[in-house]
Amino acid sequence: MLGDRWRGTAHDRENENVAFVTLGTGVGAGIIVKGRLFSGVHGAAGEFGHLCVNPDDEALCSCGKPGCLEQYASATGLVRQAREEFVRRARSSSIAPSPPPTAPRTLRPPMQLPTPRLSP
Repeated sequence: MLGDRWRGTAHDRENENVAFVTLGTGVGAGIIVKGRLFSGVHGAAGEFGHLCVNPDDEALCSCGKPGCLEQYASATGLVRQAREEFVRRARSSSIAPSPPPTAPRTLRPPMQLPTPRLSP
């Protein structure tokens, strides 16, 4: 965000007010108002992921509250919703499929690199 304002498109267009929203495992944002980073009263102005969009949701967000935007718009939330929909459809189907596959939880051994030889 700051880099874009400093030398990127926000700088090129001479914008003093810029918002940048990120979607990944969470939902976040950076806000620049009148050329200055806006942090808000408690330093959490860019925490859009924890805006409540569905207070009736039974599942709790990682912050402990129900219905946060992050539960729906983040990669983690999308995967959760897809799994819930898979289970819902499987239960309504006459075919009993196996549970959704999960990624293997194994790590690869570290790659061995050759030792560099220095000339005298």
